[in-house]
Amino acid sequence: LRPRNVYLVGGAVRDLLLGRPVKDLDFLVDCNAEEMLAQMRPLKDATGVSVIPLDRERGILRVCYRDSEGVDLAARQGDTVLKDLARRD
Repeated sequence: LRPRNVYLVGGAVRDLLLGRPVKDLDFLVDCNAEEMLAQMRPLKDATGVSVIPLDRERGILRVCYRDSEGVDLAARQGDTVLKDLARRD
């Protein structure tokens, strides 16, 4: 697996800033959808995680380990991380 920059995004950041309990984790991975999907098979084989595609076209996946609820990974949308973050709620 190639190392990637990974950023915590979404509601977890808001909840942390407001001192609330974090309910779910969403991560932005600094790669495009094709790269994200290509890296999932080796990750699954190496770690035994379950990889559930939520949106293949946009490179959005849920990764679960054993009984955990999992975390969501999303490939970068747009040319830069800042452009991706600007489009989020």
